[in-house]
Amino acid sequence: MLDTPRDWPQPAAALFDKATDAVLGRSLRNEQRTIYNDVDRLFQVRNRIAHRGEIPSAKEARDLVENARVAFVWLGVALSDSKT
Repeated sequence: MLDTPRDWPQPAAALFDKATDAVLGRSLRNEQRTIYNDVDRLFQVRNRIAHRGEIPSAKEARDLVENARVAFVWLGVALSDSKT
């Protein structure tokens, strides 16, 4: 999967589901569905910005940055746990 990522086309948020499950044996979607949904929303808004030039409100942008932070905290813990 890591060697040939184009063979695994998925929405970006799925990287926190199927990809982490395959690599780490853990899925944010299965463990923390609310956080996973927030990550999915983050990528949806990212696509609206990148492809349509839409600008989120300051509050929405702050919320999305917080969503990303929480997801990366989960990922850091998952990575640490996989090394033990």
